[in-house]
Amino acid sequence: MTEYQEAYDANQSATAECNAIAATIKSAGAILKDWKVATMDNIEINVPGLLFENPHMRIDARKWPTAAAIASALTNYHATKREENVKYNALPLKFQKLINPPTN
Repeated sequence: MTEYQEAYDANQSATAECNAIAATIKSAGAILKDWKVATMDNIEINVPGLLFENPHMRIDARKWPTAAAIASALTNYHATKREENVKYNALPLKFQKLINPPTN
């Protein structure tokens, strides 16, 4: 059961990482709906001072994931999900009933 718990925990961590990336992208998407007044912080581009008046219209470049980071997080999620299912299915049914099953 220890191997399953480790796989379960790894998948929970991978899920949290993907959720954090998704939240960053969703937040930026919401800001970009009004893109004419949106700006990005923490980059080396001069932005007109007027745009800094509304902090809710800023995307933080330091939080923005790279394509490689997104791909890595998704790959890690799918690998840990697969491992979680393998470890769970390897357990006897009597133990499966006692623990948290794999998540979706």
